[in-house]
Amino acid sequence: MDEPLVSIVIVARNRKKDVIECIQSIFRMNYENLEVIMVDNNSTDETVEEVQRGYPNVVVISNSVNLGLTGGRNVGMMHSSGKYILFLDSDTILTKTTLRELVEFIEGNPSVGIVGPKILSFYEPNLIWYAGARFSMLTSRAENIGAWERDDSAYDYLMRTSHVPTAFLVRSNLAKEVGGHDDLFFMSYGDTDFAFRIRNLGYDVVYNWKAVMFHKVPLLKNLKSLQALGMHTPNRAYYYGRNKILFMKKHASKSNFIAFLVIFLPIFVIFYAQTITAYRGGLTYLIQYLRGNIDGMKLACFHALMYISKFIVQCLQ
Repeated sequence: MDEPLVSIVIVARNRKKDVIECIQSIFRMNYENLEVIMVDNNSTDETVEEVQRGYPNVVVISNSVNLGLTGGRNVGMMHSSGKYILFLDSDTILTKTTLRELVEFIEGNPSVGIVGPKILSFYEPNLIWYAGARFSMLTSRAENIGAWERDDSAYDYLMRTSHVPTAFLVRSNLAKEVGGHDDLFFMSYGDTDFAFRIRNLGYDVVYNWKAVMFHKVPLLKNLKSLQALGMHTPNRAYYYGRNKILFMKKHASKSNFIAFLVIFLPIFVIFYAQTITAYRGGLTYLIQYLRGNIDGMKLACFHALMYISKFIVQCLQ
């Protein structure tokens, strides 16, 4: 197979060690026709200098402010020239054949817009972290299929999936057609929203078990930690609470969104409030999580009012 050019876009902020290990794994792969673009979100740990010093063939883009995961990926996309883009979190390790398996699959399946790999735990490599995903458009619950089960080939088959977190290969023309990642999300739910918009173009999002990689996720024994909940910083707690509401407002049907607000959102808020406060220093996280929910409601209501206003204007014309 003639290798199509793949642009690998990594967004980083103060993860020097992880970024270097990720890049090392990229250049160990059996795929040569690629460009690596590292977008740094104003790190203070010499990430930029370390990458430039050790990997002069990596394109380094240094942002003067933190643009978040979505903004960083959009900057990388604008500088990419590949037929495909592999969006890759910085705390990941690729195997020798990860990219080749993804490329060969998408090249042979023109109906596929995004393809993602099987993702195993870096620290417990016999455990699955992701083997496809389900997302409920009623409750907003996202589920990684096979998460924390032993990798015993039970999920070694192709499947359509709702979205792919952490690492996924997308057709560059489609990524640009949808306008990249939605900067409204900044971090949490950005991957999911992106996959939903690619699906809305009529393309499939697929999990390909033959491609395998590793993600530096918490150990199994720490599954109830704030990090495992996606809230390992107060900033992430804020965006997790806020973006759940914004995602549902954007993608759920009106009836589902109302049911989510009235029934399921209060359940989530109570559950997370109880969980967060059980940890030392949890009050800071709880305040940010609740503030995110409040801001999410404000933005959702603002968008609804804008829609109603436009509808009234159209009726009066």
